[in-house]
Amino acid sequence: MREQRCEKLSQLVVWYRNFLEDGKSAAFVSCVSTRYGVATLERMTQGPNNEVRRASVLALGMVGNAGSIGVVAKCLQDPDRCVRLVAEIAFADLSRRQVGVNAGRLLDVARRHIDGHRYGAAAELLEQITSEWPEFADAWYQCAVVSFCLGQYGRAIRLSRRAIELSPHHFPAHTLEARCFMETEQMDKALLSFERSFWVNPSQLVVKGYIDALRRQLRTNDSP
Repeated sequence: MREQRCEKLSQLVVWYRNFLEDGKSAAFVSCVSTRYGVATLERMTQGPNNEVRRASVLALGMVGNAGSIGVVAKCLQDPDRCVRLVAEIAFADLSRRQVGVNAGRLLDVARRHIDGHRYGAAAELLEQITSEWPEFADAWYQCAVVSFCLGQYGRAIRLSRRAIELSPHHFPAHTLEARCFMETEQMDKALLSFERSFWVNPSQLVVKGYIDALRRQLRTNDSP
């Protein structure tokens, strides 16, 4: 049994290394799906081998489901930097597919509208998405992004919180909430939101910079 387990783990690493060399995600997904279940991959993210954890997190980002989001979120705090980087990408992919492929595709269209500063079109499509899939945390986050871009900071805070209620590990929503508090000069609340975001994903160097700056500013303000 132990030999079979070791062979199983090493095979995942072989496929992982092949993917790094050729970038063929479809082949990687096909191989992994024939041999590993989602539950097995989730357990492997907590193993002692760095490369196995990297491979399993990568695989979960491609074949996992909504239930895998919490598992991948924990990997954002992994001691191995590569695991954390892979987990960040996997978290975004799983969040996008949280309620299904169709919702994810529509969300991609909405994000392109946002990137093109077509906020009206984005808001209209996002309203459709959140009406049909009200549990879609990433859609509520994108609604918050639209409101932030339009200077509607109070609304953006409420929408960010809705995303966080649905997905507590949604660190971009925590960060956006913090930026809204900064825009409205609520620096103590901004610091708390940035700290929550950084606790979920400590690889965010920009967020760490905000935290350090706000702590210095608040200390200065409190000085006699």
